[in-house]
This record gives sequence, structure tokens and C-alpha cells, in this order.
Amino acid sequence: MIGMMGLRGITVLESSGDTGIGAPCISNDGRKKLEFTPGFPASCPFITAVGGTESWAPEVAWIGSSGGFSNYFARPWYQRDAVDTYLEKRIPPKTKAYYEPYANFSGRAFPDISAHSLTPNYLFFNKGETGQTGGTSAAAPVVAGIIALLNDARLRAGMPTMGFINPFLYSLRPGPLSDVTAGKAVGCNGYNMQTGQLIRGGGKIPWASWNGTLGWDPATGMGMPDFQKLMAAALS
Repeated sequence: MIGMMGLRGITVLESSGDTGIGAPCISNDGRKKLEFTPGFPASCPFITAVGGTESWAPEVAWIGSSGGFSNYFARPWYQRDAVDTYLEKRIPPKTKAYYEPYANFSGRAFPDISAHSLTPNYLFFNKGETGQTGGTSAAAPVVAGIIALLNDARLRAGMPTMGFINPFLYSLRPGPLSDVTAGKAVGCNGYNMQTGQLIRGGGKIPWASWNGTLGWDPATGMGMPDFQKLMAAALS
């Protein structure tokens, strides 16, 4: 059904999650096998998953940004080149070999793109009071707003809405998406990345992390939208 929404011109986005590589890091099939735990629905191939960045000038991968490789969905055609490049050239061979027992490197890879998540945090106004918030649940609505503006511009130009946007994103040359090449996302350390609380019975995988690298990576995807350049690409 999610795929059908894309065909009807509706872009479906989801925050990648705030648990880094994973929180429980134990399989849920009864075997209690140590593994990275990619989230759903962000790992669905028909959804645009939005990861998180932090800091400013430059932005770096946020330590809690979730990402990885689905244990259920095969890698879709539109991201094969980008993800294969990461697996063949960007992740150190020894690191990849160490992660092999814990990650399904042939699965759907996510996130697809990223946006500012926190540090500095987002300010909001609610019921007469101000506050701060962050996480990928703040990053995803930012991207949703950008896509809404792209759709508005396309409709004014007599073009259809973007719909399922992932093939478009992965086809872009450098420019419309600003690559994030620093920072890292961590996880599988026995703690909930959102609350800092100990996960009882949770698995621990030492040194588990995804680094921000050139091109696609499991921390920030293809990078952050550059609105003006993305607009030009969407109208071309």
C-alpha cells in the first residue's frame, strides 16, 4: 500500500530513528542472536528514511541517528550503485568483516537522506510556552516541508508531484544533496540512546558504529538537502 501511495504522487517519509545502530541488538525470532536491529518502517524500500545530523558549519552525523540494513527487505534497484560503492570502497574491509555476523549487507539500506536533528536544538511554541526538541522526528518534518515546496513549484510549472522520490534522490549528482563526511552513529552498547537507561537483556556489540563518509553511508544516507539546488533539479 505504501508503494501505491508513491504511484499516486504522495511521498511517504519516516524518521530513521534515534537508537543509532540499534537498541536491543538481539534478534526477536526466539534465538536471541546478537545482531544490529534496523527499525521499521524506515527500512521499508518504498519509504524515504530521514537520518539526523548535528552541529553547524559543518554538520556531522548525529550519534543517535538510526541506520543500517534491513533483515527483511532486499536492496532495491535504485540504491544499488550508491550502497555497493560504500561496501566496496568506504567501509574498511576489517570493519566490514567484523560486522558481517551482525548485519545483512544485502538488505535495503537506510537512511536515504538526512537533516539537522539537534545540537543546536529546534525551538517550538506550544500553548503559550517555548521549548526545545530534536532527533530524527524533527529532521523528517523538515524534509517533508522541503518536498511540499518542491511539489508546489512543480505543480505551478505544470508538472506532477514528486511521489516516490527515492529513485530521484539516488540519481542526483553532487550538489542538490550536501554530503556529510564526518561524525558517527553508535549503538548496541546496552543502553537506550534516547533515554540513556540500561536495556535489560540487551545485546552488546563492541565498537558498533557507522561513520559519515563520502557518498552514501548508514549514518546520514546521501546527505542533506540543499533547497535551491534541489529545486532546480526537481524542475529540470
